[in-house]
Amino acid sequence: LIVLGLDFKVCLWMRAYRAHLRSLLAYHDVTAVRALPNHIALAREYQASLNILKKLQVTLLVLLLDLCYTLEDVSIVRDPKKFLLLPGSRVMEINRLLEPMLDTVLQLAKKHPELEFHISAPREKIVRLCEEKIAVYRKKNPELPAITLSCGDTGKWQQLAGTGLAASGTVTVESAIAGLPLVVGYRMNPVTIRLASWVVTLYRGYFTMVNIIANKTVFEEFLQHHFVPEELLEPIESILPGGKRRDEVEKGMREVVSLLSPQGSNAAQQAAEACFELIK
Repeated sequence: LIVLGLDFKVCLWMRAYRAHLRSLLAYHDVTAVRALPNHIALAREYQASLNILKKLQVTLLVLLLDLCYTLEDVSIVRDPKKFLLLPGSRVMEINRLLEPMLDTVLQLAKKHPELEFHISAPREKIVRLCEEKIAVYRKKNPELPAITLSCGDTGKWQQLAGTGLAASGTVTVESAIAGLPLVVGYRMNPVTIRLASWVVTLYRGYFTMVNIIANKTVFEEFLQHHFVPEELLEPIESILPGGKRRDEVEKGMREVVSLLSPQGSNAAQQAAEACFELIK
C-alpha cells in the first residue's frame, strides 16, 4: 500500500508537469531531462501504464470507502467527550509516536477535563506495547488521565469518538469516511526524513492521504519534530466540537468522500475496467 500510495502521488505530480516534460523531450533538452527524477523522465514511454496504475490505486481507496460503508453501524451516536488516539499499527510507530501523543493528552486534559481518552489498536501485540509504555509514562507523570484501550474495533471508535489524533496512514481516510475530525502526525528515522522532505515538497506539500486527495488542508499535519504538544494543542482544540475549524474539517471530509464516490460505479467495477484496459 505504501508503494502504491507513492506511485499514486507521483502520478498526481506528473499530471501537473506533463506539458513541461513533453516540451523538454521534444527539444531534446538532455540536461533538463536528467535533472528530473528518473522515474518521471521515463514517464512519456509508460504514460498509458501509469494512468492505468493510477486508476487501480484510486480504486483501492474506493474499495476502502465501500468497506467502511459496509461496516458502518447506524446505531452508534458520536460522543463529543470521547477522544480517539490512533498511534499506528506497527511497533516502530508506537515507539516514535505514542509518547508525544501522551504528552499532548496530558496538556489537553488540563484544559479540557471533560475529555475521555481511548486507544484503538489493530492487534493484541500493539495493545500490550501501548499498555507497557503508558505504565512507564504514568510513573513519571502520575497526573496523566485514564486512557482505555481496545483491539480490533477502530471502525467503531471512528464513529463513536468526537475528535482524534492519529498517525498518518490509511486510517486517516477511514476516519474521514466515518466523519471523525483528526490532527495527523508522523515521525521517521533521520535517513528516511531526508527522502520524505523531497517527497512532501513534490506532493504539493502534503503527506496525509486525505489532504492529497482533497488537494488542500483538511486534517492539519505535523511531521517529525513538529509532532509535539506545543504545536498540536491549538490545532486539536480548533477541531473539538464547537472549535473554530470544526465546520471546515467536516465539510472537507465530505468533499473527500465525494471525490472517492464516482456516480454509478463501485470499487469492483472500477477495478474490472482498469484491468480490462491493461490487457486490451
